[in-house]
Amino acid sequence: VILYGENNGDALKDARLLDAVSCNDPDIVKFLTVMALCSTVVPIKSNGGTITYQAQSQDEEALVTAASKLNTVLVSKDSNTAEISFNGCKFYYDLLDILEFTSDRKRMSAVVKDVQSGKILLLSKGADEAILPRCHQAGDGSCCSRSLILLLS
Repeated sequence: VILYGENNGDALKDARLLDAVSCNDPDIVKFLTVMALCSTVVPIKSNGGTITYQAQSQDEEALVTAASKLNTVLVSKDSNTAEISFNGCKFYYDLLDILEFTSDRKRMSAVVKDVQSGKILLLSKGADEAILPRCHQAGDGSCCSRSLILLLS
């Protein structure tokens, strides 16, 4: 059993999760991309190339750090663009808008443009009661639910 708040990183060693990441499972890739991009976190690269994260909250830093430990690294970010490296492949995004977390919305959202595909995406994270109903409105919710179940089981 892994308890919330433990800082030993055992949750990131789950064999099912690691297998899904190594197989480039599309749902996991999307989930990790949201973890890395949907935040106000700024990566700071040292002269030696090591990346540390500057964040407004410990929760945001923890999510971006967890994504990086699962090979989804927020490499660079400024007010207009972001670069993510997933399993060594680079992906670039234009940052169009950020809707910061509020206690009323119980979620944070980022509107981004995937530079490679040209698609505009709305990425959101937040409380289950704020996110899951919106997954179901957009479709059957299976992707969102499967990802959530994988991470919570």
